[in-house]
Amino acid sequence: MQQSDHLQARKNLRYLELKEGASTPEVEHWQQQLTTLPLNLYQNLYRASLWILLIAMLLLRLFRPQRATPLLILTFLMPITAILAAIGCYFYPDTEVHTPFTQQAVCLTKTSLYPEAQRQIQPLMTLAPSSLVTVNSSRGSWLYVTTTDDQSGWVTDKSISPVVQGD
Repeated sequence: MQQSDHLQARKNLRYLELKEGASTPEVEHWQQQLTTLPLNLYQNLYRASLWILLIAMLLLRLFRPQRATPLLILTFLMPITAILAAIGCYFYPDTEVHTPFTQQAVCLTKTSLYPEAQRQIQPLMTLAPSSLVTVNSSRGSWLYVTTTDDQSGWVTDKSISPVVQGD
């Protein structure tokens, strides 16, 4: 149940990103398609295919070659499955490429990014809801953040929330 909730949360966040024009790391469309399945599925498929390959190779030594056709098919298919699963793991979109997970935060509402930790100054820009930012430091109720397009400035701590890890 937790996994399906995480997938639904990911879809909701993607919807908000597109609707509000949120600032998020650039991800190719084909990489975005990888997220229709959870990362741990690719990881488990990789591990399982390597185990099945090992078992098939050991069983191949026990049986005569004329009766080992299904095992030969497994020894052919499992490396291909392992390679495809490894490629899925490698290219799975990861926000930690942008910033360490412990520093990630998401804008909750439309948020102004200020050059200094005070509201009397003209804001540098406005961040859309669900924009991903890196929290670099804090001063009172202000947080110094960097956006995915390398704009830095101050926001109030009530306008953003830390990212919660799903799995």
